[in-house]
Amino acid sequence: MFNFWRETLSATAFLALFFILLIGLLPDFDWQFGVILFYCLGITILHKYVKYTYRKDFDARAYLSAIIGIAVFTTLGSFSFDELKQFGFHFSSIGNYFSIKLLFYFWSIVWLPVVLEKFLKNKWFDE
Repeated sequence: MFNFWRETLSATAFLALFFILLIGLLPDFDWQFGVILFYCLGITILHKYVKYTYRKDFDARAYLSAIIGIAVFTTLGSFSFDELKQFGFHFSSIGNYFSIKLLFYFWSIVWLPVVLEKFLKNKWFDE
């Protein structure tokens, strides 16, 4: 069962790559913000659940996808107002723009130390 959760976490973190392509399909900014927040909280809760239930750490391959997710969020946080609008974000005010950038950077900063520590601690080729 641990392997199932490891693969689930890996697949979920890789969804950050496809997330940007689908964000424009949501009807308004509140939906977009809610989906991003739910996605971030879901990954965090899944990681904590598996870690405390099985008392094991994931291997480096599982954390590699999380590093890719962090890179996507950091990159999105660096985009300007107009660039994010071109990607499909529906901003009605500069406050919406600020809140989405804050969300991207917050989760990147929260996840990065944990993921890098676990990724670098594990041996890449050990099975």
